[in-house]
Amino acid sequence: MTCSQLGCLLEIKRLSEKTPDVASVRLSKNLGLSKPSVYRLLRELKDMGFIQKEYYGEASLTNEGNDLAERMLGRVEVLIEKLEGRVVRRERAYAAALVLLSSLREEEFSCFNEQMGESCLP
Repeated sequence: MTCSQLGCLLEIKRLSEKTPDVASVRLSKNLGLSKPSVYRLLRELKDMGFIQKEYYGEASLTNEGNDLAERMLGRVEVLIEKLEGRVVRRERAYAAALVLLSSLREEEFSCFNEQMGESCLP
């Protein structure tokens, strides 16, 4: 899963806490992406089976998408905790966590989580 797909999935999860159906326009605004970019991401997430969406309808998470989003949110929190103030500044920790999470395989995430320690920041 790409970083953009992961960010979109997690934003759908966040927004769906208030209402299960999420409008593309809202995602576009919240993610700071163009509408065509959001439509492409939604199509990709739908093709992967993580969301349901009619052509002009709102997006909602499938059970599989909800489970994945919850698992990834937990990992994002772990990564933010490990990165924030050690490797990157607070304002960049979420974006860095998404990049790392979209790049690491399961065993690499576990190893990173176990090994991350001392600060790299001056």
